[in-house]
Amino acid sequence: AGNWKMNMTYEDGIALAKAVGSGHIPSKVQVIIGVPAIHLVDASKVNTISVAAQNCHHEEKGAYTGEISVDMITSTGATHVILGHSERREYFGEDDTLIAKKVKLVLSRGLVPIYC
Repeated sequence: AGNWKMNMTYEDGIALAKAVGSGHIPSKVQVIIGVPAIHLVDASKVNTISVAAQNCHHEEKGAYTGEISVDMITSTGATHVILGHSERREYFGEDDTLIAKKVKLVLSRGLVPIYC
């Protein structure tokens, strides 16, 4: 799994996803790219790779401007969510209790958490 964090424009990100997906990927290897929310839908259309959202909110819905819900992620075709990344812990104060809420919600929707 690779995560390109807050880098790349929409066009650059989709081009990279297609390039990664067009390479030879052995059948026993799962390639996962962690992409910003703006890339989720189109990156998920690259059939040879799996796509992870870089985070999700711990609540199902609500007035959380700028956040992304698990159901929003599911609707894009993404299959994984990165949770507990060191940057989220350091810069946003996320702790194990909050991450546990996110993991439970992600699992309840059939997504795979990538727990950091």
